[in-house]
Amino acid sequence: MLQTVMRTMVTMLDHAPGPPPTALPWADALLSDFPYIPHAQGNAILERLEFLLNAQASGARVVGIRLTGPTNTGKTSSVLELLRRHPPARGPTGLMCPVLLIRLQERATLVSVYRAILKALGSPAWNQGLDKNVRGMALDLMQHCGVRMVIVDEPHHLTAARSEGARVGLAQMGKVLIDEGMLVVFCGVHSID
Repeated sequence: MLQTVMRTMVTMLDHAPGPPPTALPWADALLSDFPYIPHAQGNAILERLEFLLNAQASGARVVGIRLTGPTNTGKTSSVLELLRRHPPARGPTGLMCPVLLIRLQERATLVSVYRAILKALGSPAWNQGLDKNVRGMALDLMQHCGVRMVIVDEPHHLTAARSEGARVGLAQMGKVLIDEGMLVVFCGVHSID
């Protein structure tokens, strides 16, 4: 059943009616709203993230990192600039999204994170299916779309007012993505440490 749903989703994404967009609408809107203003700290973050992407492409071991700092210090602006440099696009095999940004909403749950991944990748079935199948659907679609780096922005929304189980769940999600060959960046305030 899960494989049938995935094949249907992938087919719908790859054969969407009308001219294929050059990027996902959410990415276009987000990137136009937040221009990057170069500065030393932001450039250092970008250099490190680019290094990780290049190392991964050369076969280096995949890692997870934390990008933390006080509010309004340029963390999100820097990762948005990375997304500008590696935008999602439609190619001959369908949607390719080398860098995937997931912005968590307050009171997020792990299931909502996986649903956000499906939605960000344009899945028409992002809010369908059983919760127990959502993780597999998201992982399959990320592999199909060539996701190399997943940036989780504001992960403290998942862990802030929750039990230790939420922290363990977030760490487990990171491990699953790394095991699938994706770089993982948790980007937020120091409370994610």
